[in-house]
Amino acid sequence: MIVKVLLTSIAFPPKRDPESLQVAKYCSFLKRDNRIALSVITSKDPTLFMEPDASLSHYGEGIDVATTLNIVENRYINYLIRKVNPAWLQRPDSKFSFWWQSQRAIASIKDKPDILYSRSYPVSSTLLALQLKKKWDIPWVLHLSDPWAQSSSSFLSPATKFTESARVWNKAQELLCFSLADRISLTSQKTIDLYAKIYPQFREKFVYYPNVFDDELIQSNPYARGKKLKIVYNGGFGDARSPLPYLEAIASLWKAHQPEIGNAIEFLFTGEMTRANTEIFDRYRHISWINHRGVIAYRDVVSMQREADILVNIDSDIPDPNHAVFFPSKLLDYMVAQRRIIAITNRHSTTHDVVHGKLGDCFSFTEVKELATFLYHVYQRYLQNDAAFFTKSEVGSEYSAKFNASRLVDLFTHLAKIG
Repeated sequence: MIVKVLLTSIAFPPKRDPESLQVAKYCSFLKRDNRIALSVITSKDPTLFMEPDASLSHYGEGIDVATTLNIVENRYINYLIRKVNPAWLQRPDSKFSFWWQSQRAIASIKDKPDILYSRSYPVSSTLLALQLKKKWDIPWVLHLSDPWAQSSSSFLSPATKFTESARVWNKAQELLCFSLADRISLTSQKTIDLYAKIYPQFREKFVYYPNVFDDELIQSNPYARGKKLKIVYNGGFGDARSPLPYLEAIASLWKAHQPEIGNAIEFLFTGEMTRANTEIFDRYRHISWINHRGVIAYRDVVSMQREADILVNIDSDIPDPNHAVFFPSKLLDYMVAQRRIIAITNRHSTTHDVVHGKLGDCFSFTEVKELATFLYHVYQRYLQNDAAFFTKSEVGSEYSAKFNASRLVDLFTHLAKIG
């Protein structure tokens, strides 16, 4: 029996977005598993803030796109709405017109699926699946890349910005979705522990499906010292993530060792930034080592990572251990590049659990001097051509897209059998 699986996901390739990359990597292997027939409902391109990237198109090839829904959204109108009543864009997000089109989505499906699989973010993907669950009453696997309606003063999730009315609404919707979903897929054990405390009645529904790397990108990447020491950060700087501690460490290294190092080091950045973070970068324009290349295609990001000596991850600063549950998906690409990682994070974070003593080295947000000292140590290792220091070649199966997609199909087939 071939199980018919319907995926609801706004973040479907070729959109350029961290969640879209995860959807792409899972789908790359789901579509090849002959135990299922995979189809998808997604949004039309272009989708605001999720621009298409041609280098990701191959991930979606061969998957039946049941329909594409047009999301009615404009950045200038969003700006005005946030000034008048931001709650309108928080039920659950600015892409609400996606799930409002549930009747059109239902009409587009000629053959009722056996399984629903929703991927969020954006959470509007989940709410579309909720409407389909109500219509068809079939097993539903609900995936959240990050917590939905949970927030605190130290917990930088989208819920942190909710108005009170939006917070009440989203908590009610989260509870409804969790009650109707057959399994709730989360990306870290810490997220499972968080939700199990909030919803002990659903403890048995929570399952672990982490962010993953693309197995087909794993290739031998022996270290070869280049003309410059290249230290690379890939990813955006949003409201909750600041480059400041890292830039301060670079500035400290510049002040202490620029005459010695000269032009033999380069700190490369890619990705989008908020205006506030752009202003922070502007303060360090005098440091010629810093090179921000803006937004580039995913294939170029992968090439840059493979050519790097060191890869850098910067987390959001979440001081409460109970809420430091996020698993940055860029760590998976870094693993595939097989280079040492420097992570700026908290000691109780998921990133620290994954990186410290295994893939590289972790520094807190206040350890600027220690980080600057370590960067100089990295430079010394570069001069020594210490390949063992820079190489992290062990890539385990826990975060493999192939492995986890197969586990996911096992879950689909099990749920289809028990109804």
